[in-house]
Amino acid sequence: MSLQNGYITILLPCFTQTRLTGHEFYVGEFYYKKKEYRAALNRFTNLLKSFPDTGYHGRAMAYIYDCRKKIAAEEEANRKKQNKKAPAPQKKTSDAPATRMLEKDS
Repeated sequence: MSLQNGYITILLPCFTQTRLTGHEFYVGEFYYKKKEYRAALNRFTNLLKSFPDTGYHGRAMAYIYDCRKKIAAEEEANRKKQNKKAPAPQKKTSDAPATRMLEKDS
């Protein structure tokens, strides 16, 4: 009986870590599919930091690469969109002649 309890004690942390890693990866994929690339990037990055040796390293790195590319593309599109929305600079008119006329009338 003690051997079995010792075996369970050794395997329980590994089992728990594997389940947590799988859940973290699943949530990262969920965010990626929903096009929430920043949230997905955070999940995959935390997965690598917290659970580096669980077998998800290669797939997480691929998702991190894709997320970074998509975030950069989104930011570029937003920049272009803002540049199109910005009005053209107006030519500044001088108030000096009107001020001079008011001064003469006084």
